[in-house]
Amino acid sequence: MAVKSAASLEAETPRDSPATNYRILVTTPTGARVLLATEIDWISAADYYAELYVGKRRHLLRESLASLEQRLAPLRFVRIHRRAIVNLARVREIRFSDRSGVLTLEDGTRLPVSRRRRDVLKAAIERKDADGV
Repeated sequence: MAVKSAASLEAETPRDSPATNYRILVTTPTGARVLLATEIDWISAADYYAELYVGKRRHLLRESLASLEQRLAPLRFVRIHRRAIVNLARVREIRFSDRSGVLTLEDGTRLPVSRRRRDVLKAAIERKDADGV
C-alpha cells in the first residue's frame, strides 16, 4: 500500500470540504497554539505577516493573505480588500456607497470593502444564506 504525501492529499480534497485546513498553527512566546478557522474573526495583512484576530486577541502568522485565502474554506471566508479577509459568520452589517463600502463585524470592528470586492462579498453572503452554512 502506497503512502500518499500531504501535498497529494490536499490536492485531492475539494476546497470547500470540511477537511480543508480548518486548523492553523501560530507560534507564541512559549510554543505554539492551534487555532480553529471557525474561531478567526478576520485577517489583516501586515508586511510579511498576517494578523489573525480571534476575539480580543491578535496572532501573527508568517504567511501571505493570498496563501491564507487559498487555504481557508471559501464558503466561510471571503477577501473584502487587498489587506483583509473576513469570516462570513462574523459579519453583521454592510454599507455600500458609490465608491466603496464598510463592513461591521459582531464585535463592532469596522473594515473597508473595496469596490472591486463588493460583488464577491454580496455573492458569498447570499450563497451562505441560501446554503445555510
